[in-house]
Formats: sequence, C-alpha cells, structure tokens
Amino acid sequence: MKKIFLILVISLSVFTITVSAQNKVRVKFVKGASSANVKGIVTGYKYIDYIVKAKSGQTMTVKLTSANESCSFVIFYSDLKNVEDATDVREFTRNVDVDDDYVVRVLLPRSAARRKESASFNLKIAIE
Repeated sequence: MKKIFLILVISLSVFTITVSAQNKVRVKFVKGASSANVKGIVTGYKYIDYIVKAKSGQTMTVKLTSANESCSFVIFYSDLKNVEDATDVREFTRNVDVDDDYVVRVLLPRSAARRKESASFNLKIAIE
C-alpha cells in the first residue's frame, strides 16, 4: 500500500512539474516600432506562449520560420479561445476584432513531441 501511495505522489509531482514548465513571454515593441522578432526552442511537449497586446482595428501579422517543418503556432484570445484560422499555422495576418492580450503559442505536434523532437525558430510579430 505504501508503494502505491508513493508512486501516486511521485506521478502527481512529475505531472505538476511538466505542466508548470511552460514558458510565457510578454512581447514588447521597441518605442516607435510595430514589430518584434523573438527566437526560441521548443522540445517535445513543451511550448512557449508569446503574449502581445493588440487593439480592435489593428492588423496582426505573425510569421514563424524554423528548419523543423513540424513547428507551428496557434493564436488564442486571453481566455484561451482559439482565434479563427490561427491553428497549426506558420503565417497569419488578420485585422484584430477585440482589444486583448493575444497568446501566440509555438509548439510541436503530438507526433513530433512523442519522438522528443526539438525545433529552434524565429517568430516575427507585427501589430500595425
């Protein structure tokens, strides 16, 4: 019984560490600039969330470049509802419909994550 309890505690601890290991990065533009370039690496099931503020009427353009063709991004509203047509893409341009902190999540698909692939990438985010 003690072994089962110990295994359960260890399993929950590992799960908690895995979930909290994701990164969130606030994207800030240099004064007077309307775009920013960020670089990063995603490995396995880990992803990076880039948070960018945009206002209704502005145009958001996001472009991802990576040697790993599996690497892509998803864009969410701050409540983590998907932005239409912004799932599993490498390029996205659209007029923003809501003032919000948008989340651009760079990740690998499940098949690549299972193989523990990694991808270094460059992400350009523009708000005009």
